[in-house]
Amino acid sequence: MDKNAANILLQLLRLVLKGAKMSMKKKKSEKKKKKKKKKKKKKKKKKKKKKKKKKKKKTSTTTTNNNNKSNKEED
Repeated sequence: MDKNAANILLQLLRLVLKGAKMSMKKKKSEKKKKKKKKKKKKKKKKKKKKKKKKKKKKTSTTTTNNNNKSNKEED
């Protein structure tokens, strides 16, 4: 094999390695994005749960108000 052919092969090898490196980086960044999305979804779910709890508290206060009203009417 002459020098020219060896150089061409080396260049090809370098290109292939570079491509592999780039694809690995891409995969890593995609994984990070997926993790972030999952975290956001979890946070949203937690917020929804908190809101539901708050709503429950509101209903309990209205019932106490109604009870108070009925007590006043009896007096």
